[in-house]
Amino acid sequence: MSASTLLTLVLALSFPKPHGDWPQWRGPHRNGVIKDLDVPKDWPEKLTEKWQLEVGEGHSSPLVDAGLVFCLSRVGEAEVVRCLRLEDGSPEWEKSYPAPYKMHSSAHGHGKGPKSTPAYYKKHLVTFGISGILSCWNSDNGDLKWRKDFSDLYQTTSPLYGASQSPLINRGLCYIHVGGHDDGAFSVFRLSDGKPGWRWFLDGPAYSSPVYSRMAQREYLIFQSQNSLAGFDIQTGQPLWRKDFTTPYDQNSVSPTIYRDWIIYSGLKKGIHAIRMNTRRPFEPEVLKVWSNNDKHLYMSSPVVWRSLLFGMSPQKKGHIFCMSVKKGKVLWEGPGRLGDNAALVSTRTAIFVLTTAGKLLVLEPNDAGYNERASYDVSPTPTWAHPAFVDDRILVKDRDTLRCYSWR
Repeated sequence: MSASTLLTLVLALSFPKPHGDWPQWRGPHRNGVIKDLDVPKDWPEKLTEKWQLEVGEGHSSPLVDAGLVFCLSRVGEAEVVRCLRLEDGSPEWEKSYPAPYKMHSSAHGHGKGPKSTPAYYKKHLVTFGISGILSCWNSDNGDLKWRKDFSDLYQTTSPLYGASQSPLINRGLCYIHVGGHDDGAFSVFRLSDGKPGWRWFLDGPAYSSPVYSRMAQREYLIFQSQNSLAGFDIQTGQPLWRKDFTTPYDQNSVSPTIYRDWIIYSGLKKGIHAIRMNTRRPFEPEVLKVWSNNDKHLYMSSPVVWRSLLFGMSPQKKGHIFCMSVKKGKVLWEGPGRLGDNAALVSTRTAIFVLTTAGKLLVLEPNDAGYNERASYDVSPTPTWAHPAFVDDRILVKDRDTLRCYSWR
C-alpha cells in the first residue's frame, strides 16, 4: 500500500460516518471542514436572503438534516427547541422548557445563552442548555425522549460562564462533560433511553467541545476539561493520557483539532501546540511533542485545516486571521487586525469562510502566500457568536435573536 493511499485511509477513518447535512458542532466531521461543498468561482456582489425568523437569543448554532433546520434558543426564562423548513423557514414544531439562569457578572455581554450546539443522529436531537439541562428529542415531532439536569449529582450544574460544550454522538451514545466549576464528570449516555454509561471524574467542564478520532484500530475521544487536555478510549472510557493545561480566567474554549495522528490545541495567552499520538503502540498510547508556537494563541475560535495549512483567528491585534504550516508550526502570513472578538471558520476545497462577531462573512482564498479576501458580505446587524451552517448553496446565520438563511445563487 502506497503512503498516499495509507494517509487517505487514515483520514477516512478519523471521523464517524455523518448523519445529516450539518448534524453537529462545526459540521459533518466536527472540524469545520466540508470538502464536497461546491462553492462558486466568482462570488456575487450580494448574497440573497431567502428568509429570516426571530427565534430568541443565544449562541447555539443551527443544524440541518433532510431539508429541516433545528435550533436551540432562549425566550424569556425558557429554552426553546424549534424545527423549521430549510426552504422557507416555516415551522414544523416547537417545544420549550423552563430554564431560569443567573449570569456571571463577567459574562453579561453574552446574554443568558444557550451557547451549546445540539447534535443530531437518526431522528434523535440532543440539546444541552446553559444551566446544564441535557435533553433528547424525537426529531420528527419534538416529543421528549429523556432529560437530565444533574442537580442530584453536583452542587452546580454548569461552569462559571454557562455550559457551552456541544454534545458528541457516536454509535448511538451521547458524550458530554457535565457538572460545574471544579466538580464534574465526562459522561456517556445511551441515546435511546438516556441510561448512563462510563463516567470520568477529575475536574469541571471546559467551554470547548470534545472531538473524535480513529487511529491504529482504536477510537479516541479527545477533549479539554477545566484544567487539562485528555484522551480516552471512546468505548470503555479508559483514560489513555492527560496533559495539564489551564488558561487565565478558567477559559479553556478551543476545541482540539486533529491532523493525521496529531492533536493541535491552544488557549488564551498559552500559544499553539501540536502533540502526536504514538499509534505504533496502540495499547500503550503516548503523546509526544511535535511543535509549539508561543507567538500566536487562540481564545474562543477553533481553527480549520486546509491541506497542510492551519487557518485560525487570534485575538491579538484586536482580532486577525493567520495562516500557519501544520507540519512546522510556523506562521506564514497574518491578515489585517481589528477583525473583532471572535470568528467561526469553515474550510472548503477552494475557500475559507470567516464569520465574524461583527456580522460579516468573509470569503478568503486558501493559500500560503498571503491574505486574499475574495468577497465580503454583511449578514447580520447584531453580533454573530453562533457558528454558521452550510448546506448546498445555503448559509444559515444565527445572530443575537434572529436566524437568517442566505444563498449565493
